[in-house]
Amino acid sequence: TILAYGQTGSGKTYSLLNTGPRIVDVGLLPRLAVAIFQEIAADYENAYEVQAAAAQVYNEEVDDLLHLSHHSGGGQNLYVQNAGVVPGLTWVRCRQPEEMLNLFARAHANVIYAETLMNKSSSRSHAVF
Repeated sequence: TILAYGQTGSGKTYSLLNTGPRIVDVGLLPRLAVAIFQEIAADYENAYEVQAAAAQVYNEEVDDLLHLSHHSGGGQNLYVQNAGVVPGLTWVRCRQPEEMLNLFARAHANVIYAETLMNKSSSRSHAVF
């Protein structure tokens, strides 16, 4: 688990999610996606399956950011069970880092934004990927 905590506008989103254009500007999530698949490719003794999901906690509701009907209300107000299990959350198999990053981009496009006094484009939510 990676948690970014800080004041609005302090660079949390940039540090975690930025995709470049220069490799030195790439955030932690894209770097981790590449590293996961590099490690898997180097391990010839085991078989792996990588899946990704994305959820947003906003106003105490959990929404599935990858649900195919997200814009029309699908996957919204999901229930979190003990141990953090979210029944009904969309999980997608990823075979390469680009697939994972494309899923992230799709999820990020579904994040709810609400203005704050410090930042007009603050999400005021918590996204989990």
